[in-house]
Amino acid sequence: MKKVTVLIIGILMLSLVGFSQTEMTTDSTGKLINEQIIVDLNLLTWANYPSEINIKPTSSEFILSYLSPLFGKKSNFSLALGLGLSAQNVKFDAYISQSANNQPTFQLFNDSISYKKNKLTTVFVDVPLEFRIRTNNNIHKKNFKLTLGGKIGYLLKSYHKYVGDEYRFDTDVSTRFKEYNVPFLNKIHYSAFAKIFYGKFGFNINYSLSKTFDKDFEPSFVPISFGISMIFI
Repeated sequence: MKKVTVLIIGILMLSLVGFSQTEMTTDSTGKLINEQIIVDLNLLTWANYPSEINIKPTSSEFILSYLSPLFGKKSNFSLALGLGLSAQNVKFDAYISQSANNQPTFQLFNDSISYKKNKLTTVFVDVPLEFRIRTNNNIHKKNFKLTLGGKIGYLLKSYHKYVGDEYRFDTDVSTRFKEYNVPFLNKIHYSAFAKIFYGKFGFNINYSLSKTFDKDFEPSFVPISFGISMIFI
């Protein structure tokens, strides 16, 4: 948790320094915003997961990004590089177990098991790179922008949180726990994304080019997320 807090503070400090040193407006035809802090609030699911597993529709993703233009700051076309933090919460009705040949797999809960919460949380530090295409401002001082990009990230933290009937041992008691350092997760993730904005609000879609779990885990789960994006600076 300390690492995540320090990283968030670092991203905010970078944005404030960039904001104080950099003029945010640009060419003679209108003010083009070179956004620095962007927040994405997304719904999240997995592609290629077994049909018997139910991914809850409330599974979510939060992305905080600080970006700075590499070139094209005053142009309708620009390239930006940044630093970010992303957190994924996948809620489902199964748990990680070992198969007969000692391979990791998902095991469904028995029908007798009742639970309130069962989720996998992962937190990554990311390096995003994006190409921006934007129009000049209209009479409302707003413009349209299309962003195409990709990012690579490293796993900072993971845990499995559960609240409900005990399923690990032969007992009728209820339990709650949070297990850190979930096994078999890929430490590195990389994905492609696209965003479209009008003014400071937009929509985004992210498709992972890497699997959630390592090569020993079958089947291969691929995260997909989509939602709203907001420019703060």
